[in-house]
Amino acid sequence: AVYWMATQHFGGRSDGEKVAAEIQSIRAAKLAAAGDYDDAILLEMSRNPATVAAGAAAYASTCVACHGANLQGGIGFNLADATWVHGARPAEIMKVVAEGVTGTGMPPWGPVLGPRKTAEVTAFVLSKQAAP
Repeated sequence: AVYWMATQHFGGRSDGEKVAAEIQSIRAAKLAAAGDYDDAILLEMSRNPATVAAGAAAYASTCVACHGANLQGGIGFNLADATWVHGARPAEIMKVVAEGVTGTGMPPWGPVLGPRKTAEVTAFVLSKQAAP
């Protein structure tokens, strides 16, 4: 009865919810450790809540000033629409985040973030796109 009250009545997470969250966390770590961030891996990362949350945190600290809190753009391009100036494939988006764009205000974030966080930011941006 105490377990039921704690998990059902007082908002505690059930064992199933805890297991599901742990599986998501393990899968996120496995995806991030892949090292070879191709389109398929980046798309899968964009569907993992733990990865998207990590990407959202990195985005908030590095990208929000130019691209806005809702990816709506401002100084930088709108990242929430269907227009991609430098390529729409996940690997192309990651390349822009990592290497920047010469002659524009987009700096290379790869040296600052490293490959894992760069992939997480890419996954976050992809998670906000409309499903095809």
